[in-house]
Amino acid sequence: MASFPLGMTRCGNMKFPHSFAPLAICLMAFLASLSPVKGVIFSEDFQSDTPGTIPASAASVEGVPPNSVQVVDASSTPADPFGGEGNKSLMLEMTTTGAANIPRVNWMTSEPITVATYIFDAYTYSGPGFTTPLLAFFTYRNDLVAANTGVRFFFASNGSIRVEDGGAFVTASNQWTHNTVNHVEVTVYEDQTYSLTINGVTVSYIVNEEEKTRFSFQTTDSMFAATYFQFSIADSGNSKSRVFVDNIQIIPEPGTSLLLGAAFLFGFTIRRKRSLA
Repeated sequence: MASFPLGMTRCGNMKFPHSFAPLAICLMAFLASLSPVKGVIFSEDFQSDTPGTIPASAASVEGVPPNSVQVVDASSTPADPFGGEGNKSLMLEMTTTGAANIPRVNWMTSEPITVATYIFDAYTYSGPGFTTPLLAFFTYRNDLVAANTGVRFFFASNGSIRVEDGGAFVTASNQWTHNTVNHVEVTVYEDQTYSLTINGVTVSYIVNEEEKTRFSFQTTDSMFAATYFQFSIADSGNSKSRVFVDNIQIIPEPGTSLLLGAAFLFGFTIRRKRSLA
């Protein structure tokens, strides 16, 4: 076994004078090296799918032609609106009224989710002959029953967002723009609440003269953990609506273990220096 001088600490191929700070650096580097293992719970950008087909990763798809759920690219009609040549995205299109004809696509995650951030890009089309759609996003327990949802919100036709808050919908105005790419992040917390940002702006509404930015699940019980999430066009009365979704990810709460470890080690180092002073 290789030796190194007394009074030195080894970390990999590096040597430091004895102190706690290098050990802190080593442990932080180790924690950082572990983070990619849990860096992404789910990811889908549709690049491996064939245009004109449903996404292979979907757990289930509802709505049949002429109500369509299909992958599109730049050569499709209509074309992918996100990334130009080479990009693919998912289109949901409704051309017949009725709840049974609503296009929906469901994904199942590899593990139950209680704390995480759902990320996606969305584009809602508004134009001649089309009703501006209500794009909906839900998270579900393992039964896909409408009564057992956690996160529920709709991007409404007038640019507002209808957000589920403890079994009732509230409206946050002027947060959504049609015919452009909107970047969405939904963070769910251990207390069964969630927050929502659109293009970096936190969604909020006023209740009792106070601004509220955290919303409660529809279903709140100690056993709730989401195993499914869904995109759909939520208005059964729409006869012609079209939305696109791309770059879906679910990531765990970022950097928790790394930050806690860094804080502990930093505090320990400071205390040790003071005791030696």
